[in-house]
Amino acid sequence: MKKLFTQSFITLLFLTFLGCSSEDSEKNPDEETPTLKTSIKINKVTVTQMSFKDSYGAAWDETNGPDVEIRIRDAYDLKSLKGPSVHNDVSPAQMPLVWENITPLVLPFSSMFFVELMDNDGLYSDLMGPVYFVVSDYTSGPNAYPTTITVTRTTLSTLTTTVKLDVTWE
Repeated sequence: MKKLFTQSFITLLFLTFLGCSSEDSEKNPDEETPTLKTSIKINKVTVTQMSFKDSYGAAWDETNGPDVEIRIRDAYDLKSLKGPSVHNDVSPAQMPLVWENITPLVLPFSSMFFVELMDNDGLYSDLMGPVYFVVSDYTSGPNAYPTTITVTRTTLSTLTTTVKLDVTWE
């Protein structure tokens, strides 16, 4: 019995070392080590849907379409960006509205961010439609780290805003 146990132990030990190979632990020099992504950069903003009337059913501007600008900010206004231009007197036929060549805004993963459409009326601007997103919601699962993020929000069951963000993960 002791001899059978010893032979079994030696055979098991032999098979264990035989199954190991130094090639298993060597790294292929052609494989890139994935870098840990810690932030997202917004490169382009496209508004594909917005309301042309306020929550009372009135037009944003009395004589023409709204003068639309965007603002991107975090929940605490610590990081914010105002779009580089205003789309003046916007009509439904001019949709979608696009802001390109914006100053890239690099956002950390941990916060909630808002993309706000504003009707620029000079000194006072009306908030037309905010959408919000949490960056970390896009860092896992089968569609992790997308190059575009589309966010839709409906408020008061009539004001729908849809924004598409072209992003780079860093």
